[in-house]
Amino acid sequence: MLAAGALMLITCTGWASISGASSTPKASTTCTVGFSDPTAGNTYLANSEAGASGYLAKQGCKVVTLQADYSTTTEISNIQTFITEKVSAIIIWPLDSQTDTTALTQAASAGIPVIGYDAVATTASGTAPSAPFTGQYLDAHASKAFIEQRFQYLKAQLKGGKGQVAYIGYGQPVAALNQDYALTMQVAKKFPTIKVVERVNNPTDNIAGAVAPAAAALARYPKLAGFICYNDPSAIGAASAVKAAGRKGKVVILGSELDIPGVAAIKSGEISASWDFSAYSAAGTDLGTLTWKAINNESSAKTTIIGPFAEYNAKNIGTLTATEKSHL
Repeated sequence: MLAAGALMLITCTGWASISGASSTPKASTTCTVGFSDPTAGNTYLANSEAGASGYLAKQGCKVVTLQADYSTTTEISNIQTFITEKVSAIIIWPLDSQTDTTALTQAASAGIPVIGYDAVATTASGTAPSAPFTGQYLDAHASKAFIEQRFQYLKAQLKGGKGQVAYIGYGQPVAALNQDYALTMQVAKKFPTIKVVERVNNPTDNIAGAVAPAAAALARYPKLAGFICYNDPSAIGAASAVKAAGRKGKVVILGSELDIPGVAAIKSGEISASWDFSAYSAAGTDLGTLTWKAINNESSAKTTIIGPFAEYNAKNIGTLTATEKSHL
């Protein structure tokens, strides 16, 4: 999921109302939208940015991106920059919504609508998120249906449908990822033969960061039969630890936020399955749409959209089209 505030400036001229909008800004109107997302190094988030940029480009918007590099201090500084520059809207994927609240509240008080991306993870689909967010997009980390599908896959793959599994999460207090874990523990109660024995964290949001935590879990639980990972880099890191422990082929490894290295890892048998969250087509377009509606003062911007998910494993990974792969 992940990563702390890349700053995207979207300069818009020549407005055109989105489909279903009830108002059309004047042609002379100019806007700047600040997009604060974690890092340039996360391809999943980069695809979301590209999707939002593509949608807004159709409205005559120019996009410029800056980075916060996993720093909440920089993320807050970016928000303050948005306020100083009097942007027309802010899109933010917050590392820590609680830490950002004061700065985002200042933005909202200044009349700047704030669109969250994985911000208030407990909000139900179709309902407005809590202040200071106007609207938000949540990916499938906040979807109970996704978590249940993951357990169904585990049950089908584990010998006898049972075994010990470890959860690899992210080291930062990201709302959507913490919700993924909370839902995992909730759904686990419906699958008593699958025991989530512990959570370990990937501190760096990449492949290397997952290797040591996964190795430690394997050492603590010699009968460990699976890993549930918050993203594909963590799953690939876990696979490296499994191989080093001489247990390749004996541990079910699940990723998510399907990316190109994840596709290759499924094909090679390093990881068992992953889930595509449609970062470019779903997340990006919905973020762009919500932002455009908010700028146009559309009441329909005050909502939460929970994104789709699709399972890919060795049997169907070959069905990805060239276009779909280009957006991973």
